[in-house]
Amino acid sequence: MSWELTDCTLPDEKEKVQVTYLKNNKEYCDVFAVLVGNEWYTEDADGSVIPFKHKVIAWKYPCTPCTLEEFDKNRFEMNIEHFRQYIKHKELDFNSEAHRILSGSVSDTVYIAKPTLQVDINAINELYLYTNCGSIYDVDTEPPLTQKDIGSLIVIVCDMNDFRDCEYIRIEKYDKAVRKITKELNSYKDILK
Repeated sequence: MSWELTDCTLPDEKEKVQVTYLKNNKEYCDVFAVLVGNEWYTEDADGSVIPFKHKVIAWKYPCTPCTLEEFDKNRFEMNIEHFRQYIKHKELDFNSEAHRILSGSVSDTVYIAKPTLQVDINAINELYLYTNCGSIYDVDTEPPLTQKDIGSLIVIVCDMNDFRDCEYIRIEKYDKAVRKITKELNSYKDILK
């Protein structure tokens, strides 16, 4: 929205608008006010309506806020780029034994990654939350990684594609994944004795 000069046009009476005003010969635009008659009014810190004592030179309707969906999508794309550029990782070849054991599907993408900073942990957690929950601010879901995972190897499996198009992301600590696979394989060995 562009600014409307008060010399040219005024908002509808009692409609809350953002105003540009003069204070000590400098312009500021950090106030919302309403026009009643020829007087501008604003709210005090306690919510009381008081006359606005500065010269209003322009106004505009408050803009609509950025949607959480738009923010999430942008953040998701930034996290993909952060993962690819800054987090040490290796994408496993779908013909490798490790890929077959960890995922079970050639259409999955499997990474072994090593986050080395808190920002890396945050990026991976947000990729997980956005893909699995639809938002990085899902309050009911605990992110899979914590600060304790900095410097640890982790396994990331993107079910049915890569980050942008996958249906679900699974994250597990590398050592735990290896232990689970080893335990399961050893159980078959014990059964077949």
